[in-house]
Amino acid sequence: MYKMKKLLAVLALMAGPVFADQSLIEFNEQINATNVVVNRGCSGTVISTEYNLILTNYHCIDMVTGVRKERKVGDDGTVSFIDVEERGDSTVVQRTYKGYDVVSATTYIAKTLKYDREADLAILQLNTEENPYVAEATIYHGDTPLLGTPVWIVGNPLGLDLSVGKGVIASINRNLKVVGFGKTKYFQVDAGVTFGNSGGAMYTMDGDLIGVPGASAPGTVIGLAVPYTEVTKILEDVGYPVVNGKVTKK
Repeated sequence: MYKMKKLLAVLALMAGPVFADQSLIEFNEQINATNVVVNRGCSGTVISTEYNLILTNYHCIDMVTGVRKERKVGDDGTVSFIDVEERGDSTVVQRTYKGYDVVSATTYIAKTLKYDREADLAILQLNTEENPYVAEATIYHGDTPLLGTPVWIVGNPLGLDLSVGKGVIASINRNLKVVGFGKTKYFQVDAGVTFGNSGGAMYTMDGDLIGVPGASAPGTVIGLAVPYTEVTKILEDVGYPVVNGKVTKK
């Protein structure tokens, strides 16, 4: 009997943390309030209600943001071409459901505060003085996760907004060229990541954002998410450092 109890205790530990009913309710409230659709085909996450910041992938906004060549004629008549950075606006939509029906959809225009092609990340800010969102994601700020750490994937795969998947972190050191902007650092996960999930959120069982789903190997269980360390870095670069998981301003 003692051996059986010991075995059950070990199995419970191996299973990892499990949501209590109230925690799962809180998690649902969080993702309902923080998941958004970016530029119709991608996902995004509200990371600051105070500063109206949205986190997404760069490849979700590359169609409105980039560098173009501009022709310049000098005083002496010589012609040269210079690089001009363009930062177009993106649309950010959040829908509310009642049962199976969409009962409301709010749309905002967001400017691009910062992007990093290699990290495949972008920070958007709503073009409004209002603070329309009621919740924000907490950025993970703990120890480096272990292989086998359970995670949730939240996003809008194939346009099915606010979808949730579950898996584990399968690797923490992938450095791959996937989306065409150079090599990107990734966590590998076995949760479903498909077209439309890009720019969404990968959460720990405690509800902290630990990655941004950005790519996958079609026909496999291999998903890739940009790690939280890259998220904190781009936020620091743009003047919004993460302190104890909360986005602040310098």
